[in-house]
Amino acid sequence: MRDGAHKIVELLRDHGYEAYFAGGCVRDLLLGSEPKDYDIATSARPDEVASIFHKTRKVGQHFGVVLVRMKGHEYEVATFRSDGPYSDGRHPDHVTFSDAEHDVLRRDFTINGLLYDPLEKRLLDYVEGQRDLDARTVRAIGEPERRFREDALRLLRAVRFAMRLEYEIEPETFAAIRRTASLIHCVSRERIRDELWQIFETPPISRALRLLDESTLLEQLFVGMPRAHHDRVRDRIATLLPCEGPLLALALVIVGWLEGEEVSDVAQNLRLSRHETRDLLALVEQQPRWQQYGELPLAARRRLLRLDGVEVHLVLLESVLRAEG
Repeated sequence: MRDGAHKIVELLRDHGYEAYFAGGCVRDLLLGSEPKDYDIATSARPDEVASIFHKTRKVGQHFGVVLVRMKGHEYEVATFRSDGPYSDGRHPDHVTFSDAEHDVLRRDFTINGLLYDPLEKRLLDYVEGQRDLDARTVRAIGEPERRFREDALRLLRAVRFAMRLEYEIEPETFAAIRRTASLIHCVSRERIRDELWQIFETPPISRALRLLDESTLLEQLFVGMPRAHHDRVRDRIATLLPCEGPLLALALVIVGWLEGEEVSDVAQNLRLSRHETRDLLALVEQQPRWQQYGELPLAARRRLLRLDGVEVHLVLLESVLRAEG
């Protein structure tokens, strides 16, 4: 895949345009891991990109993005741009094509704001992203609150990068997340679910839940949670054994607060699959039985032990019991 990205940069250069690897792929390369995909930023306009390559799709021409197929893979090739206002809290109303530095300054976090020239093997760093990689820090580019007001999905992305890379969120960036957490309601439920799933699939989920709680995102994601239950959730987080799993994380938050249709509503809001909804309901509904395990008849105990994912049930049980002292 890297060969194809290299070829795209080479061809754009041959036609007189600037072109670089951009964003997450540069971060991953600097960290010594192979990127899942490669994005290219260029001075070429979308029509100019389309004229150079045989196989292209204009998927975001308004934002200057063209998909280029090369060596069996598709790559996003985006024109350098500056963004206008974000009226909907997710997408710019309009963009202005610009230069490499201004393109970087509109991005989310410094560690994602690096450009790399694969031909000259040269790093372009306008935002001290290399410094923050070395310091293991997630820091917003420019004014943090402005970055989150532009695109509220960045609130969860900050947590995801902190989890995935085992980094700390820079204090001013974290304070801005707290101030703007309510903006998460501008984001579609599908996008929220996708981000949460990636966050919770990175162990330990106790740290993920703590970051969501301390940032006040948790109370925005679970509107109406009573203060007494919120305190119980914090105790559970503090006593949770190292483990992973999105459904366990959700169950830990809602067990003892919601039940039946209310749990189904949470699943629907997060656009869970039927299989995921069934497993979440089982985790929540079976907890009272687990807590009375010693008093149950032998046949009822055996039924509990035969539940799918019984290990997750037991981890949830231990967390609840440890939190209650």
